[in-house]
Amino acid sequence: MTITSVWFAEGHPEIVTELGRVTVRWSALDIILVEILSSVLESHEAARQIIFSNNNAGRQRFRAFQRIVGSSRLDEHTRKEIFAAMTALSALYGERNAIVHEPLQTEYSADGKRIRASIVAVDRDGKRRKVNIEKLKAHSAAVDVHLHAMDEIALRLACIHEVTFDDDPPSSIP
Repeated sequence: MTITSVWFAEGHPEIVTELGRVTVRWSALDIILVEILSSVLESHEAARQIIFSNNNAGRQRFRAFQRIVGSSRLDEHTRKEIFAAMTALSALYGERNAIVHEPLQTEYSADGKRIRASIVAVDRDGKRRKVNIEKLKAHSAAVDVHLHAMDEIALRLACIHEVTFDDDPPSSIP
């Protein structure tokens, strides 16, 4: 019965904790994308609409974000930083989807007279793979690297004096 399988997964707090870490990190990325677009577009509402309302699928959000950044007046260095982080995050997105969306089940196996229970994720094709805590932690760590980079960019852009555009003349402020 599926319901008891879910209860079994909840009996393994380390799995639930790591699934939560993955989910929270990817949610944080959406907030960072809004922050960056808010600076680029000079409109928080427009940025929020683009990320949360108009583009509700992950890869769709990424494409919209990158199109806007690519056509923005941000300097080339900043655009390259953003694109590098987004390329890396895009590469991790398939794994994110598997972690977040694949249902968990209890799988039983016989080992002599012992019956072992383990938690497996079931993909769309019905293939099962054991849930591996270390792989979940590694995924979170990989996402963290790029989240930090994007967060630093968002912070720089939020500081109005640090925003530079390719066609802006040098500042004459003493």
